[in-house]
Amino acid sequence: MKVQRWKKALTKATNLSRKHLENRNESLFIHEIIEWVNSILVNKTYFQVAKYLVGIKSRVQDVKSLLDIEKNDRTCTLGIFGTGGIGKTTITKAIYNSIATQFECSFFLENVRETSGQKDGLIHLQNKLLSKILGGLSQMVDNVDQGITLIEQRLCLKKILLILKDVDHSDQLEKIVGKGDWFGLGSRIIITTRDKHLLTKHQVLAYEVKELDHYKSLQLFSWHAFNRDRPNDDYVEVTEDAVCYAGGLPLALTVLGSTLKGRDILYWKKYVTKVLDSRGFHSYSGIKELKDKCLITQSCGSLVMHDLVREMGREIVRQESPKEPGKRSRLWFHEDVRDVLEKNTGTNQVEGILIDLPEADLIHLSSKAFKKMKMFRLFISHNAHYYEEPDFLSNELRLLDWPGYSRESLPSNFRGKNLVVLRISHSLLKKLEGVEV
Repeated sequence: MKVQRWKKALTKATNLSRKHLENRNESLFIHEIIEWVNSILVNKTYFQVAKYLVGIKSRVQDVKSLLDIEKNDRTCTLGIFGTGGIGKTTITKAIYNSIATQFECSFFLENVRETSGQKDGLIHLQNKLLSKILGGLSQMVDNVDQGITLIEQRLCLKKILLILKDVDHSDQLEKIVGKGDWFGLGSRIIITTRDKHLLTKHQVLAYEVKELDHYKSLQLFSWHAFNRDRPNDDYVEVTEDAVCYAGGLPLALTVLGSTLKGRDILYWKKYVTKVLDSRGFHSYSGIKELKDKCLITQSCGSLVMHDLVREMGREIVRQESPKEPGKRSRLWFHEDVRDVLEKNTGTNQVEGILIDLPEADLIHLSSKAFKKMKMFRLFISHNAHYYEEPDFLSNELRLLDWPGYSRESLPSNFRGKNLVVLRISHSLLKKLEGVEV
């Protein structure tokens, strides 16, 4: 194997030496060589997979057997599907680390769903692919059709390993990889998705990632909670409860195990609430603690919470008062928000409200709607219009995001001494009388 790699490397070096300087600028020629070398180094990047690889090895072997990497007379596209938090990304990163050296070029294209939903998102993904594979020497594309043409033309002879993470729409496959035949023989394309029907529609070989069995779930949770493969004797019962709650999802087991490390599960709600306290969250140490506990990750300058973690948090809040939304600490579901604001049932327990209606609509807001919310710290109102504006806002508010506010001033009682963020764009507000900001 080493002899073959040396032969391949020497062949590339020989081909490179055939390039002639001719009348070109010498510094530009040297820069081209440096870019080529950098592209090789970038393409051999390895990923940090997971701290504890419980249940990963067997799944990686299953996927590798489906990829049939030894066959170089064809390309192969494989879809890895399963629910959020099931471990699709962990598996694909482990596979990438295991087989990337067997390809001329390799690239892990992340956040496909999120990026493609942005303006010119597909063009950005096409440019990113071309730039990474061709080492920054590719022509930048201005539209999707041009991107398709360039990918076909420039990558058709390259043996590529390409992973597309989090695909949720046919367009993303059609515009980035086509039917898999845009790349050279021996190429392998791996797609992760939550949508099995997407793979069926494109006649893609599919591999389902299933939940961990009870024994492996117990192991993964215990490694994160106790640094061993089984629970401490005093925590057997609560560990069983946590494992049952997680339902075999590796992310849930990791989060619960990390968060509850050294603590009784009965107190986890109180602990998470303390971590998420608004005053702690705005500090560096608060954000670091959230990251250390696997509750958030950082990507491209943004803080990201996994869908599963978000739903777990929402369920915690819902359990505060299952039948009376006005007694919960946070409100986000638009029907609950409408009910509380229109019926004036908010209480001292409410600390934050997010209004993001599916479409622009009118809320018959009582002018006294916020009167009882003395601990109200966060208010975000998007896509909503109000029959009345409030006569009272809590002076505990840290964030006020209210585009289209229809009065010329804020309520007279409001001093804003604790405000961290104030966004009132496209509003009629003309003065901040008495507001200490």
